Amino acid sequence: MRAPMSDLLALADDKLMLGHVQSDWTGLGPILEEDIAASAMAQDDLSHAQVLYEHLGDDPDELAFGRDVTEYRCCDLMTVPDDFDWAIATSRRFLFAHFASILLDDFAQRDDADLAARARRLQAEQAIQTTHLNAWMVRLGTGGDSARTRMQCALDVLAPYAGMLFENIEDRQTRFERWQAAIAPALMDAGLTCKVTLPDAAIEGGRCGKHAEHFIETHAEMTQVRAAEPGATW
Repeated sequence: MRAPMSDLLALADDKLMLGHVQSDWTGLGPILEEDIAASAMAQDDLSHAQVLYEHLGDDPDELAFGRDVTEYRCCDLMTVPDDFDWAIATSRRFLFAHFASILLDDFAQRDDADLAARARRLQAEQAIQTTHLNAWMVRLGTGGDSARTRMQCALDVLAPYAGMLFENIEDRQTRFERWQAAIAPALMDAGLTCKVTLPDAAIEGGRCGKHAEHFIETHAEMTQVRAAEPGATW
């Protein structure tokens, strides 16, 4: 069974935008080791996006930077402003990392040999991300009243956006249930909750090209070099 282009493009666009947003944290992490780790994860996501774009088209640079805002299929969870709040940045990465793991695991089993090979190349790095983020969710959730309160507030802010990860996605109900099961252990160990519901299938958002203003602003920032130098490549 071949993966629908919409699922592939959604994941590639998610990773592109999150890698761009997360790169703003370079040099600003709360401790040196986590600053390095966060920067590495941003680089991973950008490179993962490129690998997936290469499968989707002959010109990954055009796919990444040359489309109109309405042509991007990423979830607006990726561009919710974190205002340099580490709790929001970490919680967002955690929620998305498990979603990405599910899609990559599925893509690795497809009968499209090129896609399956690409997904298998990315699985190991994705697994490192999820393990790292699980540990930080627990560390912060159990790190005292202030840390736990900040993490819970972050999850409450992000929860309404997180359900839209599954907008216009194949097997959305099954994948949503798998995702909930995947994030549950770390949340339980952290003493945190994340009340996410699967939106009605008729609701349209980023996966259909109907983006929030914060996505449009981030897209403009990300593509300004390409707009100034149309032949630029990454």
